[in-house]
Amino acid sequence: MTSFRQAFFWIGFFAILGSFSAFIYEKENIRHNGRELLLPLQPVDPRSLIQGDYMRLVFAQSVQPPLAMQQIMTVKGQLVFHRGDKNIGSYVHVYRNGDLDVDEVLLNYEIKGQGTGRPRIIYTTDSFLFGEAQAHDFDQAAYAIFKADRKGNALITGLADEDGKAIRP
Repeated sequence: MTSFRQAFFWIGFFAILGSFSAFIYEKENIRHNGRELLLPLQPVDPRSLIQGDYMRLVFAQSVQPPLAMQQIMTVKGQLVFHRGDKNIGSYVHVYRNGDLDVDEVLLNYEIKGQGTGRPRIIYTTDSFLFGEAQAHDFDQAAYAIFKADRKGNALITGLADEDGKAIRP
């Protein structure tokens, strides 16, 4: 019986280890090979009094569907963005199916607070963490820098200034 338990333990251990490795590989692949897209941010306070060095990301209206559309969208789905000058994105439409144009990028979304009259669309995450004492460097952040794969999976790789240049503290 003991050998059965040991075998079960090791099979479970390697399955979990394999799952974590696959997850990390997927994120690293997006980070290195994903298409870059900058989404405009609305001005926000770059610090949270409770959580410390962290910024809540509030996206500009140009990267959000109209409010009437948000009320009828599914809680999770995909949006198409046009990638313009300096890779700056703007909302095009809700993705249904089909091919994207060369200058379009797909992002997965999730709606928080749907039905409340003030829904929030979240792409990947709604916050950006940075190192201790770097809040002043991110005060002027104008864009969130995303890297996305063809399936709409994305990572936020940093924040950028008004010129679209990555902020490097």
